[in-house]
Amino acid sequence: MKKIILACAALLVLTAAVFTACKKTKEVLDKDAELKEVRNHSRNTSDIQSDAQQFFEKWGPQRQVFKMNSEELPKTIELKSGTLITIPAKGLMVGGQPAAGDIVVSVLETFDRGALALSGQSTTSNGQLLTSDGSFDLDITVNGKEADPRLANGETFGFRVPDVDNNGRPTNLFEGVILDNPDAPAPLDWQRRDVPNQRPDIIPEGGTFNFNWPYTGLVNCDVLNSCAPAAIRTDITVNLPNNPGTIANYQGSGGGNTFVLFVPKGCNMIVHIYTHDPADQHKVWSYPSSMPEGVTGKLIGFSVKNGNWWYTEKEITITTNMIESLTLDPSTEVDVAANLLALSSY
Repeated sequence: MKKIILACAALLVLTAAVFTACKKTKEVLDKDAELKEVRNHSRNTSDIQSDAQQFFEKWGPQRQVFKMNSEELPKTIELKSGTLITIPAKGLMVGGQPAAGDIVVSVLETFDRGALALSGQSTTSNGQLLTSDGSFDLDITVNGKEADPRLANGETFGFRVPDVDNNGRPTNLFEGVILDNPDAPAPLDWQRRDVPNQRPDIIPEGGTFNFNWPYTGLVNCDVLNSCAPAAIRTDITVNLPNNPGTIANYQGSGGGNTFVLFVPKGCNMIVHIYTHDPADQHKVWSYPSSMPEGVTGKLIGFSVKNGNWWYTEKEITITTNMIESLTLDPSTEVDVAANLLALSSY
């Protein structure tokens, strides 16, 4: 079972302007340019993605690929964000045997709300909200075969992740774990992980979070409840009277194609609201006692079905046991992508 590791977060993580909540990376600028280029051309309906997962693959952060040989290890790679990851000389295994030969390392990184939304991620852990300091999906193959999910003999990958908020507060490490439970509210959950011989709270040093991590997969740096930590937690229910599709769970992996998000203003967080009754595709609700009262943010709904797109958003302030309605308006793939991208500056 593949594990997904999320590391460095103050509650989980592309936009066209400078923003105060987080800083742009080169990847963000690249995606901005791509969106502008698309908008300057006539829209070709044959390019429209009819599947939500294809949408995330097309518009979300793209994998960065590095090739090397086992004899070159240890080797440090640098991502577009400036993050450094060191692949150790030992510990990399394939089928329980030491890795030898051609190695391909691919990494997908997300640092801000636009990237998080366009990758379909949600910054929650067991229903509790997370603020993201960066996340990484680390995949390694050796001679075309997938490496074992954990390094052997106590070896670890070394991470140096830019502290983009530069506020001096610590972060924690979370691993995305796939849940083999058909009754679970989501197929994946971010679970807190402590690494031996390492502080549980990673304090930034010299402008970076420096930590060791023993797994491939998704790594996330996050902090629990950093957005209004003292707020009372409540529930929110969202009605979707004209929902054209079915409610989607994490990244649309269950086949759903309608998404509801809450994005707090000025906080690097994406909350995917997807708990629902399978017999009722017009209502979703949050995890119990998870939404911070008094926090203002955007409530967003979007959907794709048979090549047709819908989108809507409204600014709300969370109140006790809140009930809201979202009416989805016709839209386009490009506009949905642009609206999600712009969340980074909200």
